[in-house]
Amino acid sequence: MVTVPTDSADQLGFNRIVDALAAHASSELGREAIEELEFLPDADAVRHTLAQVAGLMELIGGADGSPPLDNIDDIGLALTRASRGGTLSPEGLYQVARTVRTMARVRRYLTYHGETLAALAPLAERLPDAQLLADELASTFDAAGEIRDDASPELSAARKRLTQLRVAIKKRLEDYIHRRDIAEWLQDDYYTLREERYVIPIVSSFQGKIDGIIHGASNTGQTVFVEPSEFIEANNDLTVAAGAVEAAIYAILKERTEWIRAEVDDLQEGLRGLVHVDGLAARARFALAIEAQVPGVATAGPVRLNAARNPILLLTGVDVVANDITLDADHAFLVVTGPNTGGKTVTLNTLGLTTLMTWAGVPSPVEADSTVVLFDEVHALIGDAQDIGKHLSTFSGHVEALKRVIDAAAHGSLVLLDEIAVGTEPQQGAALAIAVLESLANRGARGLVTTHYERLKTLPFEDPRFANASVGVSPGTMEPTFELHYGEPGSSTPLEVAARLGIPASIVARAREVAGGNSGLTEALERLRQARDEARMAEANAREAKHKLDTERQRLQQQRQRLQHRADEEVRELRGDARRAIERGLKAVKEATRDLAAVREARELQRRAGTLKDVKQELRQMAEAEQETALPGPSAPTGKPDGPFDAGDLGKDALKAGVDVFVRTLGQPGTIVDVRGNNSAQVAVGGLKLTLKRKDLGVLGVPTANKPTSAKLTPESPSKKLGGRPKPRRLTDDEPMTPPPRTDDITADLRGMRVDEVEDRLVATLDHAYYDDREAIWVIHGHGTGKLKKEVRGLIRSSPYVASWRPGLRHEGGDGVTIAWLHRD
Repeated sequence: MVTVPTDSADQLGFNRIVDALAAHASSELGREAIEELEFLPDADAVRHTLAQVAGLMELIGGADGSPPLDNIDDIGLALTRASRGGTLSPEGLYQVARTVRTMARVRRYLTYHGETLAALAPLAERLPDAQLLADELASTFDAAGEIRDDASPELSAARKRLTQLRVAIKKRLEDYIHRRDIAEWLQDDYYTLREERYVIPIVSSFQGKIDGIIHGASNTGQTVFVEPSEFIEANNDLTVAAGAVEAAIYAILKERTEWIRAEVDDLQEGLRGLVHVDGLAARARFALAIEAQVPGVATAGPVRLNAARNPILLLTGVDVVANDITLDADHAFLVVTGPNTGGKTVTLNTLGLTTLMTWAGVPSPVEADSTVVLFDEVHALIGDAQDIGKHLSTFSGHVEALKRVIDAAAHGSLVLLDEIAVGTEPQQGAALAIAVLESLANRGARGLVTTHYERLKTLPFEDPRFANASVGVSPGTMEPTFELHYGEPGSSTPLEVAARLGIPASIVARAREVAGGNSGLTEALERLRQARDEARMAEANAREAKHKLDTERQRLQQQRQRLQHRADEEVRELRGDARRAIERGLKAVKEATRDLAAVREARELQRRAGTLKDVKQELRQMAEAEQETALPGPSAPTGKPDGPFDAGDLGKDALKAGVDVFVRTLGQPGTIVDVRGNNSAQVAVGGLKLTLKRKDLGVLGVPTANKPTSAKLTPESPSKKLGGRPKPRRLTDDEPMTPPPRTDDITADLRGMRVDEVEDRLVATLDHAYYDDREAIWVIHGHGTGKLKKEVRGLIRSSPYVASWRPGLRHEGGDGVTIAWLHRD
């Protein structure tokens, strides 16, 4: 991780970058995390983070939009409370429900896009698969965040009762306050609530006229609020009903909190994952706002910032001149010179901020082919270090700060020094600056230094570890162009700047006379400029020759393109013919598929009709077999029945599972499998299960002489009818079979159904899955009151289709899901 002294980061203005990043976060948690931003630990982490930010930039800047991070609440305390056995408040549960739903939505977003942007896939894996929990928690609340009436049967009944009582008492109160014997004592014809009890306003001087309980007075004291005696019982009923509502709500909160407690570890990690994604998305939005790119990252070698722009100036809306900032691998320091206000400090600041932003995983306003070196330390010394309180002059303060940099800098450090050794006699100041730079270079530090010292401009000609660069000046106006030029020092042009800023011409002329005696270095610089101009002329001639070659190359390329165009046309025609042939083939396949679906549907109907026919045939055969095997007895000559018969109406008390009955509609004996309310039951007759009314059932009568054994009257079990299969086996925890992926055709979603509606849907799903030779089915019944789950698992335990079953694992939906594996034969 990079080491950056606080004063260096502050002088570079990194805090302004952090503030801008935080403004792009979607949640308060995201903003707080960015405000406490830490640099990444190493180069691999930097590359990984930048790749993720680049992926999000592509999505956010395109048609896919931002990740759905709009509902992230600070649920850390709520999750901690749930983990410690506490029960969440309605507000806390609602915030958890919103945030868990956001986890599920963001996970789907990242999973989907992670297939094409691989860097995003690990972000999805950090978020739990909480879709089922999110759905169940979301169904607890309405759009306003209030607990729904149908969140539980108890709450629905309690709220209905409370509403009825309120309507009734309000109707009575309306009638009461409009009675003649009451209206004359009222302050006004209305009623209101005090301490959750309905009261009426009475003129204070008449309070003794109405028998009741006083619940306070108005501010003026002219009105007292009285609960009439005849409404005390009704108000008590309201209080009890309101308590029942609160109790039902508490039961819901307790149950939902238990669901959350079971997933609390995953949810806590998921919350941290959401905040992390929010921070990455904020980086992406910030980068798009300043048109930043993700540069290449290195730990050593040359620095190449192509078309670099200062990020702080971009945030202020200033038009920024882009510059290539280069620090070659064999150069320790770049010495930047040029006029005041010419952009030297901006260049130094841009290099420092780009380095820090890259360490923080933030793209920079440079071209994508740039390379940022991750220096181990960043030291910056910018601006006036004068401190009157410490009796330090500008130079003394500067030297004290410079000493701190010298003491800390080492191999792998980036050192940025603005106006080094400024504020003292130029010749000795320049000598001190050269000695400091040589010492830093000897230690292996690298960086950039700005100066106006003429002597310092000659250092690159004496020591190859240093290089010159200058900010440009317009020859005509002598105004800065803010363009950076390499290989030559720049002129400070203080006299030109003074003249441009309004110093009288006579003073500027005298200054030129005084400065003329020390023009040797200036003349040397002028010769350098002449050499540069000659080099530029040679470069222009070379460009002209290259232009001629490019023109000839373009002519040949156009000729090749014409030939290629003709070939492409022929290929397109062949492709068109092939595509039309494929479309005709696909159309024929679709028509054949529709015909096949119709055939399958017809076969299914035929199969079901055959099944019903087989059942009826089986019943007839059973009746014939019973008649053939019945032993002759004394009842025959007396006219009594010689087989099972209807011995009268079946009473309510006899409607119990396991009781043998006579099925009047079929004229056959059967056995009650399950009771459905007070007047209906599910009855097994042979291999068939029927739901019948009590009036369709009679007491089973059997002649004494030839009374059939219990084995004969007990209907044959479905498992025997389907090849003598054993009963379905519940899988144990140490044999976690993996089910096939959940799809619509092998899933029965029973949430919201009544218990008596479950069997038809579940049996149909089992029937289709078995007929289609599927491995297993998924049954989603949720947690709820547990009645749906009990019904589902009872049906599965008695199904001849099922070989084994188990509840869902945590990632499969937990106990709100049942998975059944089918016989495969």
